[in-house]
Amino acid sequence: MQFTSFVVAALSVGSAFAAPAPATRDIQIVDTALSAVSSIKALVEAELSSIESVVQNAVGQDVVPILEKTLGNVGQEVSSLLTVVLPLVTKDVLPLAENEIANVPALLNEVLSIVDGILGMAEDLVEKLVPDVLAIVKPELSFVLNTVIPVVKPVLKFATSAVGDVVTPVAKEVTGLVGQVDSVASGILKPIGGVVVAIL
Repeated sequence: MQFTSFVVAALSVGSAFAAPAPATRDIQIVDTALSAVSSIKALVEAELSSIESVVQNAVGQDVVPILEKTLGNVGQEVSSLLTVVLPLVTKDVLPLAENEIANVPALLNEVLSIVDGILGMAEDLVEKLVPDVLAIVKPELSFVLNTVIPVVKPVLKFATSAVGDVVTPVAKEVTGLVGQVDSVASGILKPIGGVVVAIL
């Protein structure tokens, strides 16, 4: 009897060491993503404001160096978001706690603000720059526009998965924001009238 008990106890201890540790969900990932996206949004908005100011004051070739630099900055800043949003779909994040789900609309709103600002900037450049200048800055502008979809897709996938089939006010808000972000992001490459398509 004692021998049997000893064997069972030994096997239990051995199993405890042999069994893989359960995956630990990253409970900070949503807050981290929201904070990082908000910081990048502030940088992008500052660059977009500079571009708007430059275009309003002059549209000749003298603005080319400034536009090339600021557009390059925007592209790099948006691209840097990939390291922030990809973990949302590659790490063990779900299911979210109630307080975490409450932050998803804020994350989507920040992304929407960035994407909407970029679309407005692109349309502004197409409208106000002379063709020669637009042609010169086309590579930088194309770079900015092509960074949007790779950043948006993981965010939308994460947000949709986070709420699932739950029917709550927050879930409804998330669903609505997902539609808005998707619509604006799609409009960057396929806007009504083909304004941005003409750039690319």
